[in-house]
Amino acid sequence: MKILLVFATLLFATSVFAQNGAIRGTVLDQEMNNEPLLFANISLKGAKSAEQTNLFGNFEINDVVPGEYTIQISFAGYDTKEILIRVKADETTEIQETLTAITFDYDEVSMETTIKNEDKIVALSTIADRK
Repeated sequence: MKILLVFATLLFATSVFAQNGAIRGTVLDQEMNNEPLLFANISLKGAKSAEQTNLFGNFEINDVVPGEYTIQISFAGYDTKEILIRVKADETTEIQETLTAITFDYDEVSMETTIKNEDKIVALSTIADRK
């Protein structure tokens, strides 16, 4: 009887903990010919799960309750990407995403530096978009 009770307890415990899924993926750097992006931030919106990619651009988030999530992938100097995914019980959802560097669009930047040495302007620079 004790053996049956222990077996039933183990079976119940296994089934309770096996209901969650996982998310695994790779983040690549489009600017570097799709090389792995090291230490990119991965977070699940609406959950407290957050990870960083490793030296190979890989990440894994375990013990995720089944459902729909928005994954946010970010890295300094790159556009943040949000992806809608569905996590199923006892399954690993795999993703592979590429981040692109932020681009700046400007027409003209003007910089002026004044050094007070007999009230003369020492340097004046203008950078303009060539059209």
